[in-house]
Amino acid sequence: MQIRREQMEVLEAAASEAFLMRLIRFLRRRYAAAVNHLDDHSLEAGVRVAVARARGYGLKWESSLAIFVTATFVVGDDFDQYPPIRQILTDHSIPPDTRVYLLRERITEGEWGQARKMLRLIAAAEAK
Repeated sequence: MQIRREQMEVLEAAASEAFLMRLIRFLRRRYAAAVNHLDDHSLEAGVRVAVARARGYGLKWESSLAIFVTATFVVGDDFDQYPPIRQILTDHSIPPDTRVYLLRERITEGEWGQARKMLRLIAAAEAK
């Protein structure tokens, strides 16, 4: 039995969709305070954008993608632009899927707070 390329693409797309739905349920269950203000359509769109951004850093593992997406909703849409975070996410000496795990080790609670504050200030300036 041989699986054709077209069949493999269909299987990969189905697996990707299933992962997105699991991730949305996870966010609703574990991070309700961060996502409850979003309707299902908006949350799904946000998750898709965050996954695409994570893939832009070379992330492939579901666990790494989930960490990145969670941070997007808990910290802020552009959390990855905060310089100490960006430095880790773009460090080519570290395998891409390992980088998000290093965020937990190397970014202090104070730095996460600074990232949130920076994003709030940017959002406020953009709203004016």
